[in-house]
Amino acid sequence: MFGAGHILGGISGYDTMEATDENPARVMAVATLTAAYLRTQLALDTDADAWPAAQQQFTWLAEPLGTIEQKD
Repeated sequence: MFGAGHILGGISGYDTMEATDENPARVMAVATLTAAYLRTQLALDTDADAWPAAQQQFTWLAEPLGTIEQKD
């Protein structure tokens, strides 16, 4: 993620309010990509293409938020 804070806008602990990244587009991208990856890897969804579809959607953004690198 280009220009992202260390925890990418995530929650650092229960009942905490601080975040190191307050860009809503980056936070949404991380949440969407993470959920799609987990749904695919854990077979939690009937959509086995959730992760590839999310990757493709992320790379087609008009203003890229980052890159996806994956080890096979």
